[in-house]
Amino acid sequence: MKYLMQFRLLLAVCLVAVAAFAANMPVSQAAAAAGYTYTSQQYGYTIQCPAKPLGVIPLSVLSPSEQGEVLVFANDGYDIKKAWVVMQNAFDEKDLTNLDTISEADAKVLFAKVMASGYEYLSLVQIDGHNALYGMTSKVKYIDADNDGKPETKVEAENQQLKTFIRGKNQRYAVILLDNPELLKQDIKEYQAGVLTFREIDKKETKKK
Repeated sequence: MKYLMQFRLLLAVCLVAVAAFAANMPVSQAAAAAGYTYTSQQYGYTIQCPAKPLGVIPLSVLSPSEQGEVLVFANDGYDIKKAWVVMQNAFDEKDLTNLDTISEADAKVLFAKVMASGYEYLSLVQIDGHNALYGMTSKVKYIDADNDGKPETKVEAENQQLKTFIRGKNQRYAVILLDNPELLKQDIKEYQAGVLTFREIDKKETKKK
């Protein structure tokens, strides 16, 4: 399973990208107290946001090997303080089997494997009519630095992330909350409410001139 790298974005790049993509963001008639509905025709999804993003940046700007978008909600100088990352092709077929049909025994094996990769919490949630994997990354973990088979070296991450892995009909997505320097209760609530509204949509074909 591919895991998202930590992102830092220079303010100049952020401002240019926000200005360039904000103009193309779809406007929802329902964008009021209930939030803002963001729809991506390019990546085939829609999601309810707590507010209209300041801008939407291609994930490839921050991580060239990844596909998707970064919905930026807050930044401070050089840092993105709060964002939702929607990643496409977020995991391999063999790494995350069909969670709707997975057996209890296989689920235990899967959870143990993912937990060992750096998670402190995992759960199955219903999204778009199917089971998805929701989890929180660990703030502190131990690694086997001397390769003796025993994790003994303590490593502390710069931040924690909430990640939800969703198997759609056409794509394999991850929706990730980036909150720097730490996860905030309000942001967690907004993310949890938002990710439950995630829906895959059919992409519109671009007409060739």
